Amino acid sequence: MHSFRPLLLPLVLLALAGPCLAALSSGEATAPDGHKLPVIESDLYRLTFDPAQGGRCTSFLVKATNREWIYDGTWAGLFLDHFAHQAWPGELLSATYEYAIEREGDQALSIRLWTVPNGADPLTRGLKVEKIITLREGRREVEVTNSFANPTAEGKNVAMWIQQCFAYGGQRLFDQYYRPGVAGISLDGKDDTGMNKQPKTFDDYAQDWVKQPTAGWSAGRDRKNDEGAVFLMDYNYLDILYNCASSYTTEWFMDKVPVPPGKAWSTQYWVVPVNGFRGFTHASQRLTTNLEVTPSGQDVALNHQLCGTAEALGDVTIKTTVYGVRSKQEAALAPVTAPGVGLTPVDMPQSWDKPQAEPLVFRVEIAGNGWTEKYEYLHEGAYASAGIQGAPSTPEYPLPRPKKIKTFLKPDTWTRPDNEHLRVLLLYGMWTQHYRVEWAIRDLDPDAEITRCDGWGFFPPTYDKLLSYDLLVLSDMPAGPDYANEMVADFARHGGGVLTLGGMLTYGAGQWRDTALEGILPVNLVSNFDMKQEKAGVAPAATKDSAWATLAWPASARFYWMNVAEPQPDAKVVQQAGSYPLLVLGQCGEGRVATVLGTCHGETTRDTVAAWRTPAWIQMLKQTLEWLQEGQ
Repeated sequence: MHSFRPLLLPLVLLALAGPCLAALSSGEATAPDGHKLPVIESDLYRLTFDPAQGGRCTSFLVKATNREWIYDGTWAGLFLDHFAHQAWPGELLSATYEYAIEREGDQALSIRLWTVPNGADPLTRGLKVEKIITLREGRREVEVTNSFANPTAEGKNVAMWIQQCFAYGGQRLFDQYYRPGVAGISLDGKDDTGMNKQPKTFDDYAQDWVKQPTAGWSAGRDRKNDEGAVFLMDYNYLDILYNCASSYTTEWFMDKVPVPPGKAWSTQYWVVPVNGFRGFTHASQRLTTNLEVTPSGQDVALNHQLCGTAEALGDVTIKTTVYGVRSKQEAALAPVTAPGVGLTPVDMPQSWDKPQAEPLVFRVEIAGNGWTEKYEYLHEGAYASAGIQGAPSTPEYPLPRPKKIKTFLKPDTWTRPDNEHLRVLLLYGMWTQHYRVEWAIRDLDPDAEITRCDGWGFFPPTYDKLLSYDLLVLSDMPAGPDYANEMVADFARHGGGVLTLGGMLTYGAGQWRDTALEGILPVNLVSNFDMKQEKAGVAPAATKDSAWATLAWPASARFYWMNVAEPQPDAKVVQQAGSYPLLVLGQCGEGRVATVLGTCHGETTRDTVAAWRTPAWIQMLKQTLEWLQEGQ
């Protein structure tokens, strides 16, 4: 175990020393001030680290080309970790890391680096932050494991931000970046003069950010020599892909992860240097591909570049179908077989005997011995829709985003509050002021503490803070991040009361379907847009034997837009609006959930009044909140 104090001087590799085990070896270099820098190497790469500067890799030498990928500069390096909620440079970039060299016989060599932040940020203070960089015998991928462990008594909630500041082959001018998103493969980079201009082959509105990635990879290459790399990360926790072309960085931001006391979270990514690719359209731990599409007269020429990512693939079969976005017609091309695919990209041509007359989607299936991978490649060409200045174009065919599958860390114990007065967390959507929910809360408890969250960005980051509330109100809110949806569901399952209020930004239209939020509702959501208009209005009324029967709705009270949903078999509908369920109550584990399907949208007629503006509406909400509180 070693520990260093941060240095402000640039560090230079002076000497290597250390024993060699087969193709893997470790040693030390010496910096100008005399402190030691750990080194690990294989027959492919030599990596040098500076634990005193965020544990970063300060030299990445590719032996086959004898090229140094990490350029000179204060902030350059590989495997830089940050907390995504902190502004750059954050507390980890120059933090002091301890390290240890670890071996797995002759098969693997790793450097493990770790630090424990002790700053003012309560979300990070006391966390153990660790990264392990591993080289394996006969493998070209560099494996990285990042983890957060929480040994403290307080909950934490952090998102990881990974940054790689380097240039392919050490020359920064011609680097080009590829990222998969709903608009296709997003390109980024600079022109041949090094100015902040896009190369002529780029979309005029190419962006640094890809905020809706469709797969867990990012790639780049030097446009002059096709030396490049693929970065493979866990899509299930991936939030945003990013490249800063002017600083030659490859970066990605992960989703937030609540880490309760005593819990730890980890993720892995791979760095895979490759040579010979002229672009990238798909990558996985097995397969890396590039699909080149060239309209030529009366047909469209295709060329598949592909190779194994970590191991040779052997014989593979490529099946391609072409889907016309406007015609909605799909045609299958004759399959082709690529024999003996190894670690060097091979070219396999195909052609489509029709001219391009619309945006096209190429659906590619590549199969080998016992495996199959599929991807879609969107080629708009001259038929791309124009974007507004400063924003990317919007495709006619957004590529689908796979559903994320996560394992959530949960507290070992669930403690309900014993508050003297009601504590309510109100997530405040666009039309919340019209629902007057705060009036109902004050009627129930004049001294209630109401915390307003104007969107999910202000949602309590930890279970400790969320569980300190008695009631949670989601008012005209779209679904939140995965972790927040899960925390809301846990709040209900462990004794909290949840009130949901409808509107055009919630339920189906708010993308609640197939989330943890839908799972706690006493209703089934029937569609992605579940709003139904009733121009003349529908009148609210209590159902038979309802404890809400004493509500005195005015005879002229009406709702004009309703959220349409089906009550669960064990739910109780206590108020209706016409034939629609208006207020539905249900049990969720140890807690209760009340769902209001009426909205504050629509115009009154000459003979009607808006039901949500009547005293009966306030009384209904008050009685509902009281019912939720009684369930605790």
